[in-house]
Amino acid sequence: MKIIKKIALIPKIEMCNISQVANFYKVTQATLRSVIKRNREELTKSGMIAYSGSALAKKITEELGEEVETSKGKFTYKGITFSNRGNTLFSTKAIIHIGLLLRDSQVAKAVRLQLLELDESLLKIPKFIR
Repeated sequence: MKIIKKIALIPKIEMCNISQVANFYKVTQATLRSVIKRNREELTKSGMIAYSGSALAKKITEELGEEVETSKGKFTYKGITFSNRGNTLFSTKAIIHIGLLLRDSQVAKAVRLQLLELDESLLKIPKFIR
């Protein structure tokens, strides 16, 4: 049985929102928010970014030249819904970091095992481990 599925990044932004990350790890958004609250500084350094709805919509429309569909309290871009209030986006590095921090997710456990099985020649082993 395949535990880890692919996660689709938001086109042209190359990040995922909180809903996508929660679905990927098969946890609730509340669980994910709890992990974020406890580890905000680390996750920010890994590429987690909080946007207001207007700032994200502006980035999509002005910087990327793309259209968004607006409706009450939210907007949609490429089939993904965002809040007009606030949105947390995650880089691929931040998504992996979340997997290192989650406890009870079978997907997160599988991600950690795959990371441990990476060929050592591909890794830059920190000096404190050698």
